[in-house]
Amino acid sequence: MQLDLSKMFDEFFAGGDSSSAVKEVYNIIPTFKQEQLNIMVAYMYYAEIYDLDHVREFIKQIEMMQSKNKNLGFFQTGTAKGLLKAYTLEDMMGRVKPQVSHVDEQQRG
Repeated sequence: MQLDLSKMFDEFFAGGDSSSAVKEVYNIIPTFKQEQLNIMVAYMYYAEIYDLDHVREFIKQIEMMQSKNKNLGFFQTGTAKGLLKAYTLEDMMGRVKPQVSHVDEQQRG
């Protein structure tokens, strides 16, 4: 399972609610490492193939517990830092109102 940062980025700004910025950044942080995702996919595959309800329950419990523990190693990548910088810039630019002053050429002298 690959992260679609472009899609996340677009959804991130589509809300337009700057008060939830911290919440949105938190939601972007992945919960599982790639190795953990591979294992979870294997568990889900076998649970579906062999109709193992107890494995499905196990997966739900793991996801619930792990959702409280974000993978902060994600911030060591340049992608995450760039995403946060871009959000900060977009947020700042959204609040700036350009002011245009019309100066008559006669006033310039």
